[in-house]
Amino acid sequence: MTEQSATDRHNYLATEFGLAIVLAARGRHPQAEAEARDCLTVRRDELGRDHPHTLATQDCLARIIAVQNRKTRR
Repeated sequence: MTEQSATDRHNYLATEFGLAIVLAARGRHPQAEAEARDCLTVRRDELGRDHPHTLATQDCLARIIAVQNRKTRR
């Protein structure tokens, strides 16, 4: 991956994460959950499970699920 494409990918994921937050704030939890799950999957693959961005996305997803009164799967 070139430096430019890596930067583009980072920006895309940051935007997707931001979209999940905005959707959740607007009460559109199913859409927010889908965006957060997509972002989390890519961040886990590309950055690893312990990277701060991955952990922030995981926390966001957990909060979205909690608002919907559902339990997360392990």
